[in-house]
Amino acid sequence: MKEKISEEKRQRVLQIFTGEAWLENLKSAEEIHVFAANFNWDNGYEWLNWIIDHPLCSRGTALMLYWLSEPVYYLKKDVLEISEYQLNGFKFVHKLQNKYLNNGFADYNIGFDPRNDDSTDWIKDSKLDGENSSVSIPSEMLKPVPGRDLSRDYW
Repeated sequence: MKEKISEEKRQRVLQIFTGEAWLENLKSAEEIHVFAANFNWDNGYEWLNWIIDHPLCSRGTALMLYWLSEPVYYLKKDVLEISEYQLNGFKFVHKLQNKYLNNGFADYNIGFDPRNDDSTDWIKDSKLDGENSSVSIPSEMLKPVPGRDLSRDYW
């Protein structure tokens, strides 16, 4: 069952989206997770890098961002094949994966399951057993992170 964050925390996240506050106003791992889950990726990687660099970014949040970033697309390409437009995404996926695999994220009891994300199976959808079978996703990135299942539906 999805768990909601408190109204006070929800308001802090909402203020970021409405431009009434800065990212630095997020004060908990839950707020960072909900912000990340609702982030519009068209706003760029500067915000996403801020999230994964923040000490309150949880393993569950990091794994969620990893799968939302469509890692298979970037991992099946060499840096020389990446256009300038795609370079930030390429760097983000590799930075996030390296930090995750080196235990760079704390737990904070926030979960994420790449096989069951609001009924989306990111692993199946990535076609790792089909057309993308040559892409090597580290096994650690395929495993769910146990913890609370925080709702994304706040607005």
